[in-house]
Amino acid sequence: MIDYFKAFINYCNNTRFQELCEAGTFATEITKSDPQTGEILKQTYLYKNMRVTTTKNGFLLEGSLHKYRSELKSVVNMHNAKTNGRINNYKGFNGDLFTFESITETIAHLCGVLDISPHVCTLQNIEIGINNIVPFQVVRFIDGLLYHKGKSITEAKDEDGWTYKQFKHGEYIVKIYDKGKQYLLPDEVIRIEVKITKMRKLIEKADINISTLADINEATLKQAFDFLFREFNEVIYYDYSINTEGLTEANRTKLKDYQNKIYWKGLTRIERYREKDCLSTLIKKYSDNYKGQIQRQMIAGYNATIKGKSGNYTLPAVPQPTGANESQNTLHQKSEFVTKSQFNYSVISLQDDKSNSKKKSDSKETPKNSKKPLSDNYQKKCVITGISLELESSDSIYIQTKTIMHVKETDEHLYSLLCSLLLPHTGKKPVFEETIIKHLAKQVRNRYFGKSESTRAIMQGCDLKNQLSLDL
Repeated sequence: MIDYFKAFINYCNNTRFQELCEAGTFATEITKSDPQTGEILKQTYLYKNMRVTTTKNGFLLEGSLHKYRSELKSVVNMHNAKTNGRINNYKGFNGDLFTFESITETIAHLCGVLDISPHVCTLQNIEIGINNIVPFQVVRFIDGLLYHKGKSITEAKDEDGWTYKQFKHGEYIVKIYDKGKQYLLPDEVIRIEVKITKMRKLIEKADINISTLADINEATLKQAFDFLFREFNEVIYYDYSINTEGLTEANRTKLKDYQNKIYWKGLTRIERYREKDCLSTLIKKYSDNYKGQIQRQMIAGYNATIKGKSGNYTLPAVPQPTGANESQNTLHQKSEFVTKSQFNYSVISLQDDKSNSKKKSDSKETPKNSKKPLSDNYQKKCVITGISLELESSDSIYIQTKTIMHVKETDEHLYSLLCSLLLPHTGKKPVFEETIIKHLAKQVRNRYFGKSESTRAIMQGCDLKNQLSLDL
């Protein structure tokens, strides 16, 4: 999940650096000196894929932590000749799984070489991302990218010459690109990434306390993933797998407008939100929902990142592919994958974890009075969250306190993500409600009644088994 970073260390161990140079560990890239006195003003060293630049007050350390791990572990030797060639071109490999265990080991190794503590490595930039294997051509999704929080899609190049798509904001950048194409991998792999260019976006605004390399732990990685997931959820895109058969003439005309970036640029913020809502409804009902499939793989990638061991490089396998423009009933018969709620971290996990959990459940009797998680197969689901309505009255349209309390007691991962998406500042006492449960229920209710009457009519009449994501 952690890739590029840039950190400032407020002291400089020149003796250690000189030892590394003399030992051949460091290579000197650039030296800048005063032309009159000859005093060295700036010196940059290279160590593997890392760059160390001295300053008057300390030094800067920057590079890809993921690629550093790959070089340490000789991951290049695990791929074919074509991929190895690309790895050389892009100065390292970051197209596989980078587990939490590997992240902590890599940070410890790097800091050990430089003889510094991770606690003094104050972050200035950091990239958080997930590689995802998907059952469709990545280019099909990327070609449909349109807008993100008022920013239109642009193209950019990194220092190694790789071109990618991005939504550039003042303090961060949302980057989406074809990782499989970059390294000529055998699978379709899409990378979803956020680059933090000003750390206050992460620390003050997103309330994620990652100030130094030492702050990267399981709890902050969970928060970072939630942040990444929320930002990706805001992406507006046109899904080229939409089946236009059966659509009204008005909706077909709308789809032509939705494909046009200029159309979106001409809308006001309120209009854009309304049209995004309409497009999302059409995508969920008439397409393969590429974005929904990516989101599920992101959750699988997060699970694997946390649970995986140091030597585990394999990305979670893609679920059974769903053919483009098939009927919804066929989709549900072909793949359990598309009917799950995107917010349960355990929905898509490593195969071994599934089999192990099954063995554990078989070997232990379930207590008579213990509550069970909500069914994934219950026909009626909340139009806002996609969560089962089995505990609500027969005429209910969205979940209420009873269901939310049950989720809290039986499915901590689902409850945690529900809170992170509906309550960005979870943990702080609600102003208008007595409890978090009541506040969550109010947020769901407000999101439903915040829709137009026509949108609510569509939501009530749709096949709720096809609800794939929170519609925020």
